[in-house]
Amino acid sequence: MIRLTLLLLVVMSFEWADGEAYSSTNKQAVKAYKEALELFKNRNYPAFFEKVNQAIADDSTFTEAYLLAMQASIENLHETKAIFYAQKAYALNPSMHPPLASILGKLYLRDGQYEKAIACFEYYISNNPAQRAKVEEPLNSALFAKGLKDRPVGFVPQNLGDNINSTYDDYWPSISGDGNTFVKTSNIPRSDSSGVLQEDFFVSKKNAQGKWGKAIPLPGTINTQSNEGAQSLTADGQGMYFTMCINECSIYYSRLKNGIWSDPQKLPPPINTPISSNKQPSISSDGRYLYFTSNRRGGYGGYDLYVATRDMESGEWIDVKNLGPKVNTSRNDVSPFIHFDGQTLYFASDGHRGLGGLDLFRTRLDGNEEWSVPVNLGYPINTKGEEQGIVISADAKTTYIASSREEGRGLDIYSFELPDTLKPNVSYYLKGIVVDAKTNKPLAAEVVLTNLKTGKEEFVSSSYPDDGAFFTSLPAATSYALQVTRKGYLFNSQSFLLDSTKTIQNPLELRIALEPMSVGSTTILRNIYFDVNSYSLKKESEVELKTLVKLLNTNPTLWIELSGHTDNSGSVAFNNSLSANRAKEVVKYLIANGIDKNRLRAVGYGSSKPIVPNNSIENKAKNRRTEFMVIYK
Repeated sequence: MIRLTLLLLVVMSFEWADGEAYSSTNKQAVKAYKEALELFKNRNYPAFFEKVNQAIADDSTFTEAYLLAMQASIENLHETKAIFYAQKAYALNPSMHPPLASILGKLYLRDGQYEKAIACFEYYISNNPAQRAKVEEPLNSALFAKGLKDRPVGFVPQNLGDNINSTYDDYWPSISGDGNTFVKTSNIPRSDSSGVLQEDFFVSKKNAQGKWGKAIPLPGTINTQSNEGAQSLTADGQGMYFTMCINECSIYYSRLKNGIWSDPQKLPPPINTPISSNKQPSISSDGRYLYFTSNRRGGYGGYDLYVATRDMESGEWIDVKNLGPKVNTSRNDVSPFIHFDGQTLYFASDGHRGLGGLDLFRTRLDGNEEWSVPVNLGYPINTKGEEQGIVISADAKTTYIASSREEGRGLDIYSFELPDTLKPNVSYYLKGIVVDAKTNKPLAAEVVLTNLKTGKEEFVSSSYPDDGAFFTSLPAATSYALQVTRKGYLFNSQSFLLDSTKTIQNPLELRIALEPMSVGSTTILRNIYFDVNSYSLKKESEVELKTLVKLLNTNPTLWIELSGHTDNSGSVAFNNSLSANRAKEVVKYLIANGIDKNRLRAVGYGSSKPIVPNNSIENKAKNRRTEFMVIYK
């Protein structure tokens, strides 16, 4: 998955001088140069460099020899040698070959020597004002890169050590939402002793002291003699999307069952498509969106970033969309990571302005579901080389990145803390389990969390059938309505305020018991709200009422009783009247939204059916409620 591709710089061809036009009068040098030129034309590079260096040794001021050596170095992707020869030619005669200043400027730009690149481009423009457009883009890139380097961001990388990093290249970190499971890709020798390297997965668990344990091969059948990598753990750490390359690259899924990862399942269209490479998946914390890289037709050029949407009822991937021209460019936009907040996306690009090669960027969804203009993460997080494969913990405190540094052994994985301006949104955490209220057996059910203030569904997912679990992170200090639904059951609703105490280590934990749908079964509508001593429905109630409408439409033979309940404050007569009117208001809403009135019965019980003693403020709040009961099925 790791490919450090050195791009060939385009050099304008020019006629090499002949005879008396040479800058050198040294006959031995000219003879060696002519022989080198023939070798160059035949692309015999080893013999060419030997001969051209002989010409330079005979005459160190032989400009044409340096220019020819520069050309051959570029064609052989030897950029360091190309810079050496280009510098010599430029110092001797910067105007002999008009494009030289432009060529050397581009070489400097790729090498991270931004000030020298700017000087070359400005010299080129001053001597070729009509050709300014040819260097305008690289000049602006050099100015932008210099600006980033002049304003470094905080970056103190810590090598994760021998428990995570090996003597081989280690990269593509991924982490679970609770921060306790870490998976990486390593490029290791194949077991057949062929000397060939292959990419495999390794997993590490955090111990009681908060330290990473020794990374071991991922248990199961995921690791093969093919290349597997670029993985993304689901938020609960029980599932993983990853890339496997056999001819072209495709995205696969595996789930952890009884400590073993299941056989990889290739994702169907529209995610994997023929005659295209689809790779580097990143799954959102709610499991609803899968971001990935693809070079399929219809993009903006090179590799683009896409997002697939899953139908949470059927589990099928139903739609794939390009992230659009604000994110994608005419070059390569790759390596997405959607943070657990569901709104902040990090990715790598060589199309947006940066320091060279692939740089890391951040973009964020706004209130209109549009991506913001990508922001470069800055120097020295980004360098003149290639950066890709970034992951940030759910609490936004720890960032993981693969990098090749002097103290490492090739590519190692490092951790650091991003500057606050580059961090994702602060989120807090919820985990739950869904069970059958009668049998306590875990259930797969749809789980929807809705922001009560905005009415926006912030989390739509499903609990897993094997353990009934679900996990997500959400923006804090916000009141949420939770609805859990499953066919054949009454839905269960909750409401809560998610605050800063609900960290990864201390998430809000909920146990949701679903009542099988039968005559006499009841459920509390916990997100029906009225003003004090009033039966006027508040706007926040619509979230719950829409779910009730959906239930009744899905079950057209279902008849229900809507009942209102109060605490014991006030007179019996007042409470009976208030509770009856509140139940009637709910029925009115249902009728206005297409439900047959004959299927509905409104009853007010006042304070006659408390569910807890009316001996505290908290208990009285619990007794003030709206319920519905199945009276015919």
